[in-house]
Amino acid sequence: MVRFKDSFHPTRGIRQGDPLSPLLFVLCAQGFSHMIEQAVLYKQISGIQLTKQGPVLSHLLFADDSIIFSKADVHTSGQQINFGKSALFFSANVTIERRNQISQLFNIQHQNSHHMYLGTPTFIGASKTQTFNHIVHKIQHKLHGWKEKYLSIGGKEVLIKAIITAIPIYTMMCFKLPKSLCAKINQLVAVYWWGQQGDEHKIHWIAWSAFCQGKWQGGLGFKDLNYCNQSLLAKQVWRLVQSQQSLLFQVLKARYFPKTDILHATIGKAPSWGWRSMIHGLRLLQQGLLWQINSGKQVQCFTDPWVPTTYPFLPQLRNSNFIIDNSVKVSDLFYHQTSIWDVRKVYTLVQQQDVDLIVSMPLSLFQVPDRLIWKYTANGEFTVKSGYHLALQTTCSSQHFPIPHFTAAHWKFLWNLNVPNKIKIFIWRAIKKGLPCGTAMQHRLQIDCVCSYCGHEETVEHIFFQCPQTIQVWYLSPLSLRVADLPQVQFSQIWLTIVHQLQQLDASGQSMQLFCFLLWQIWKSRNQAIFEHLQIHPLETTIQAGQVCQEFITYHIPLYTGPPKGIPALIHHRFQLPLPGTLKLNYDAALNIKFKFGTMGVVAIDHLGVIRDKFSAFFRHIWDPETLEFLALRQAMLWAISNDWKQVIFEGDALQISQTLNLQSSCKSDVWGVCLDILHL
Repeated sequence: MVRFKDSFHPTRGIRQGDPLSPLLFVLCAQGFSHMIEQAVLYKQISGIQLTKQGPVLSHLLFADDSIIFSKADVHTSGQQINFGKSALFFSANVTIERRNQISQLFNIQHQNSHHMYLGTPTFIGASKTQTFNHIVHKIQHKLHGWKEKYLSIGGKEVLIKAIITAIPIYTMMCFKLPKSLCAKINQLVAVYWWGQQGDEHKIHWIAWSAFCQGKWQGGLGFKDLNYCNQSLLAKQVWRLVQSQQSLLFQVLKARYFPKTDILHATIGKAPSWGWRSMIHGLRLLQQGLLWQINSGKQVQCFTDPWVPTTYPFLPQLRNSNFIIDNSVKVSDLFYHQTSIWDVRKVYTLVQQQDVDLIVSMPLSLFQVPDRLIWKYTANGEFTVKSGYHLALQTTCSSQHFPIPHFTAAHWKFLWNLNVPNKIKIFIWRAIKKGLPCGTAMQHRLQIDCVCSYCGHEETVEHIFFQCPQTIQVWYLSPLSLRVADLPQVQFSQIWLTIVHQLQQLDASGQSMQLFCFLLWQIWKSRNQAIFEHLQIHPLETTIQAGQVCQEFITYHIPLYTGPPKGIPALIHHRFQLPLPGTLKLNYDAALNIKFKFGTMGVVAIDHLGVIRDKFSAFFRHIWDPETLEFLALRQAMLWAISNDWKQVIFEGDALQISQTLNLQSSCKSDVWGVCLDILHL
């Protein structure tokens, strides 16, 4: 920090892009903010106050934009104003005469329409659809500008996810969009996906709700804007919960929930649309928010959510006639003045399935405060992704009909295939019965369509496995599949059967690639026979599929990027003895799932390799391996302290412990209190 005793005058400016420019801007902005605060302190500027108990708002700064709040008065500050970039807004309490007087004085027009500022509307009128309709126009402009005929179905997927879905994100972080407007955007995206142009009316062969399911759940991973909007708003509420000293939290608390906390806040009287939007996000947040028990003194046992089961995360009482005492805290379930669960007391109060969950919670040895965590992430932090999936599952579970015998692993295998995205989506449509075959056309349009090769009823299974033309294609291919021997079942079951066989015959995956290309080429040959009246020989179909597959394999060789994500590369470390005067404590944990308990052991080795001492401990009711590793380290540290060992090295085989201690943030919310114990020790 450099301090100047005298004032100085700059003689030259700095060039655009100079690395010193942001620092100078921040310095000037802080000085400007301090000047305004001093003016408020000396009552030169009044600022505004939304409530009598709320903070005074004098100014807001956003990058290089400044908003100053003051009483509507004709007295000016003498500062020069850029009239081309300025606007005046008045509250309803300012008279028309005073508005006109101030507008004429500054020569600035009064803005009273749906003016945009920083990407969001400054006024939210009675018609929310009209207020946010600019989002629809922007998306329409984007979609109409794309040349659809030059894009594959895989290219459309990328554009929709990367561009269209991102357009309304910023607005949805601040306000709740009307359901009709979200439905309109979803409709625009669906129309573009199915290739509808102008006044055309193309059939949407698969419901939009199926598109919005995750890829591992049988969808395409598109975002339903209603649930995405709610999850983004829930993220804002989560930030308020975590940052209760922020200005926004203080303003909202003084206005809407002065006598309670934000988790129990209601809409209140005459709320703004911004607060209504926050409440909309709060409803989602409440479905996954619960207390993590450390000291247990802040959480009420029977009314606060803290048992990690299902919403509302309350303990299920063993006796339904039990009179609930709201003064009972979770800490009352501990042994007196300890951090150990009183198993007998817990067992007498709650049902058995909750007993196992409760007594397996690790507790902090020190008075670590309880904290709110999000149940659906490992580290307890709310994420928009987890909130979106929760909203989607709780609302659309009744509308989603899963494919029989198809699991998340089967869907994951499909989307991880090394074939073009358009072929993956094509196979996905076949599994979801979303291809325009003869029976589908008859069901939708009452048009009799039969197989163009043999004249039989055209189903998806008939096109790919039962038609005599197709049977020859499979027999002539390098796979030599005898599809005529396959059972008469749905395409999804046939897919699983053939995939299982090919995985056993060829571990390289090239047979699986050829199988997918053959399915694609059979479909193309079928379409050429219908629309171009070309009868392609089965051998030619096989040759074309083989050529395209070989070209793809040749020019799409996957690059080695190291071990798979989440699996660290194996590094063999040679055991090293500690330096003289230092002990090395090697610790490890083990578990017994059958009897639901864990153990730990630690040995102390000196610089000569001599075992100085050893120790073991038993953890009843805890059998989670990651939790046991943290408990083992804590127990080893307590053992070292009890022996008055000062120079100690702790060594274990759990990578997550090193990462947690180096980052000082737990990647697993259950052991957050234990991590604080370790850092404290």
